[in-house]
This record gives sequence, structure tokens and C-alpha cells, in this order.
Amino acid sequence: MADRPEKGAPLAGKGKSVLGLVVGAALTVFCALYAVPRYGNTGAVLTALALAVTGYNAYFVFGGKHTPPEVRQQTEEENEQAREEARAQIMALEEQYNSGLVSYEDYIAKRQEIISQL
Repeated sequence: MADRPEKGAPLAGKGKSVLGLVVGAALTVFCALYAVPRYGNTGAVLTALALAVTGYNAYFVFGGKHTPPEVRQQTEEENEQAREEARAQIMALEEQYNSGLVSYEDYIAKRQEIISQL
């Protein structure tokens, strides 16, 4: 089920690229007028980075190649199912650890991996 992002959610798609273009252009001008005369080569590097950010975002704004990500919200049922699967995986992992098939380090690492996927 595709929904609009919640209020306060980060910009997605072309809007994010437009914002990046505006900020990149402003930073490029600032670096060219202030940082280069004041800091020399370091200012030139900053200007080049700002120009790269501006060009990257301009490509997506004007190039027509940008496809925004699909925004999808999981249902409570899907969330509960994912939690149950994680519980089952952790229980199986714990049994393997208790029987000596898995080291403590591997047990902790795999457990953290399962939890991070929730």
C-alpha cells in the first residue's frame, strides 16, 4: 500500500534534488567568492566539491532520469509477523549456542544482525 510520507519525513524524489541543487549552487558561489581568496587551494577544493554536488543534483533535476522511491508503510500485521520470525530465529540461534555449535562471538553478531533487520 503506497502512501504519502508522513509530515516531517525527509523529502523524496525530485524535490530533494531541487533542494540539493539550490544549496549546492549557493555553496559554490560562497566558496568561489570567499573560500578561494581566503584559503587558496583548500578553498578551491571546497569549491570543486560544491560544484560536484550541484552538478549531481542538476543531472537529476534536468536529466529526467530520477525515479523517486516508493513510499510504503508496513501494516501492523506485517510488523507482528516480522517480530515473530525474529523471535524464532533468535530462539534457534540460542539453541545452537547452548549446544556448542556456535561460538559466543558468532551468537552475538548474528543476534545483532537479526535485531537490526526489524
